[in-house]
Amino acid sequence: MGVGFSDEDYVKAGAKLGNAWDCELVVKVKELQESEYGKPRPGQTVFGFQHFGPDPGLLDAPPAQSALRRFVTARHDKQLRVIVHDAAAIASAGSPLLALAQRLPSVVQFREVSDPVDRALASACLLNDAGDFYFRLIGHRLDGEAGIALPARSQPFEQQLQRVWDRSRVCSELRALGI
Repeated sequence: MGVGFSDEDYVKAGAKLGNAWDCELVVKVKELQESEYGKPRPGQTVFGFQHFGPDPGLLDAPPAQSALRRFVTARHDKQLRVIVHDAAAIASAGSPLLALAQRLPSVVQFREVSDPVDRALASACLLNDAGDFYFRLIGHRLDGEAGIALPARSQPFEQQLQRVWDRSRVCSELRALGI
C-alpha cells in the first residue's frame, strides 16, 4: 500500500531517490520491522514509532538493545528523555528500555504528560544536539517537517518539548526502587 504518489512525482518535487539506509536521517511512519533491525549504522539517526505494549517489538531486538546500551554508556554528556501518555502500560509491558532506564536513571528518564493541554497534543518529535529534527503536528499523519543540521529551525521544537517535559510528571513508579 502506498501513499498515492509515484517515484516520478517525488522526483518532480525535488526528491532524490535512492537507498534510505544510506542517509544520515531515516524517517519511518512505523516502527522498524524485523527485517530492518540490522540496517541502521553507527551515527545514523532513525526516527520511527514504537508501541510500548505487551507485544515484543523493536526494543526487544538485540541490535536495538545493543545500540541503546552503547548510547547510554558512552562517555559523553547525554540524556534520553521519553515523554509518555501512559506510564502504567510501559511498566506492564516489561520493556527493555525500562530495564535500561532502571539501571541508568540519570541517563534514561520517563515523564508522563499530566497537563490536559499537553495530553490533547498528538504530535511527535525527534531532536538531537546537532540540529537534526523531525516533527509531525499530528503523530499518526504522514505529513511533517524534517531538517538536518538546522539548529535555528530545531530550537523552537526543543523549547516546546522542554516546556512539556517541565510540566510532565516524573514517573517514579518506573524507577527500580520506585523513588
